[in-house]
Parts: sequence; C-alpha cells; structure tokens
Amino acid sequence: MKVRDVLRRKGAEVSTLEAAEPLTAAIRSFLGSKVRALVVTEAGRVVGILAIRDVLAQLDRRGARALEDPLREAMTTDVISVGLESTLQDAHDAFTSRGINHLPVIHEGELMGIVTPVDVLADHVDELDDQRALLQAYITNSVF
Repeated sequence: MKVRDVLRRKGAEVSTLEAAEPLTAAIRSFLGSKVRALVVTEAGRVVGILAIRDVLAQLDRRGARALEDPLREAMTTDVISVGLESTLQDAHDAFTSRGINHLPVIHEGELMGIVTPVDVLADHVDELDDQRALLQAYITNSVF
C-alpha cells in the first residue's frame, strides 16, 4: 500500500504551528487534541517537527522560561519525510531505523499529511483480515 492510499483513508489533516510561536502554543495544541506531534512551518515550508517529548526536554533544560521560547528552539530540525508514492514498507523502515513516530508526507514541497506507526499497523491488520477471510472461504467451500 502507498502512503497516498493511507491519506485517502485517514484524511490529510495535520496540526501545524509556525516556528516563531511560543512553546505555550504547542502545549495548548497538544492539550486540545489527541495529537502527539506538530509539524513546524515557516512561510508554509516544513522546517521541523515538535513532539511532546521535545517540549518536555525544553522544559527540563530551561524550566519555566522555556514556555515563551519559540518552537524553533525545541523542535527537531532533521525532519524525515515520505512522499505520496512511498510505500508503507518505506514508512515502516524509517520508523524502525530512525526511532521516529511521525513522518510528514511532502509532495512537491507541500505538506500533504502525516503517517504514524499506527497507520502501518492498521494496514497489516487489514491484510491479515483479508487473508483470514480467504482462508475461511477456502475451508468452508472445500469438500472433505
């Protein structure tokens, strides 16, 4: 399955914030949703990703002063991404080899969505369900 198919199924909504916004904006965004990572942008271009653990690390380093730090000071700038035509195996490989949990989907410089290990797992579950159904049909239609 391709990343394009995953985004069709789950939607392409991505939580983003501008790099100049304060850490408190990210905290409010995390508290107001089930999102665990935000894509950080500048002038519409992806420049980083900010996970909850990045916020905690910044608070640990700087204490309460970190609350007004711009996101660019806490975000991960080495953003690993995938394209629409990437496979879920490509995404799985990135998750396991890089120890990451969020992959922005970029197409022609534009943010199209985000994939997570849950998306890869959901695809595997769907495949197993399909195989189970085929096996069940085979067994029930067989003559013994």
